[in-house]
Amino acid sequence: VPLVPSLFQEAGWLFPIIIFVVVGWLSGMACLFLIESMTYFPGNRNFERNIEFTVLVHHFYGKRWYYLTHVILYGSLQSFNISSIISAIQSFDVFVLAVFGQTCGIRIYPQQDIHCVSEVGASASGSPFGSEYYLITAGGSLFFCFIAPLMTLNLDDNMIIQWISLMYMVFVVFCWIIMMFVAGVNPSLMPIIGAKFAYAPTAVIGQVMFNFTFANTIPSWINTKHPRVSIHKCIWVSIGVAAGFYIITGISGAMAFNLPSGANLMKVHTIYFKEHGSDNMKRLVNFITLTYPILCLITSIPVAFIIIRLNLIMSRLCSKDWATFFGSILPILVCLPLQTGHFMVTFTNWSSLFFQSMCNFMAPLLIYIFLDKRNTVMTESVIDELENLDLD
Repeated sequence: VPLVPSLFQEAGWLFPIIIFVVVGWLSGMACLFLIESMTYFPGNRNFERNIEFTVLVHHFYGKRWYYLTHVILYGSLQSFNISSIISAIQSFDVFVLAVFGQTCGIRIYPQQDIHCVSEVGASASGSPFGSEYYLITAGGSLFFCFIAPLMTLNLDDNMIIQWISLMYMVFVVFCWIIMMFVAGVNPSLMPIIGAKFAYAPTAVIGQVMFNFTFANTIPSWINTKHPRVSIHKCIWVSIGVAAGFYIITGISGAMAFNLPSGANLMKVHTIYFKEHGSDNMKRLVNFITLTYPILCLITSIPVAFIIIRLNLIMSRLCSKDWATFFGSILPILVCLPLQTGHFMVTFTNWSSLFFQSMCNFMAPLLIYIFLDKRNTVMTESVIDELENLDLD
């Protein structure tokens, strides 16, 4: 969410709003395609069985596409995790700097030493360390302390955490609107068509798609939701609220601050209100800087960890211990040298256009299209192979 305002400023307000509406609608339809496909699975008309995303592909496409889908699903969920982990670590580093006056880390490029910074630089990178690369930082250490207990939870245990995260997000968006008026509204900073519009479409589409890539989690949600929960209402209300949050945040940030490309709104708030804000406003900025990575970023990461583990275990591709390693530990190791610099924006854009688009938009539609063809004679007995999967 903090990266959205720079998109509105670079592309103008018209194009991002159109993309949010279109991608939100496509994401909702993809979810409904998957849910309808689940009801055609044998013995699952009323969702009696635990059917995960990869099991659906195995059933409707066969073994060859099944393994490819595992790769795409893994890439989709882990690219989301990597982006969220990096953003959380950067936010923690900004908080450590604001509270203690400096944040430190083990630098690996361009020098190898223990380095500390005492101010948030003007770099477009969301990290206080700018474009240099670090193995571990103070913010990264703090992140690991918070994420470790959540990695052992299941989807049911995460429910109360997600409600708390939603209520907190409403509070944060309201605060960001107030900060916009405190800093001063300048509509000229966000024209209808931005000055960098020629270069913006890829970034806008990539970021928006990344923010609506949740269709791959729908089968796991269906397996755990209460029978009386309205599927259609839950999906469309969630998409509407999320799109509203993104658009409001984008407009409020873009009209108040002159943002560099890929700027993190919380970092901009820290710099601006450190010089121009009252004591109460500084306390509010510090409070959001601390709590946002905990209550918004960290709370979303374990859900993807759980879904990856479920798909790997139910398909019996690996043991529970290896599923935990590939699902939870490996993405954290990948993030260590990439937690600073400009990597996150580029990674988000390209992973959205490849993994996220295929897994969350194309695959649900293709599964739905092949529903009627599933009953034709196939060259291999898919039903026999499904008996080897753990569906209970």
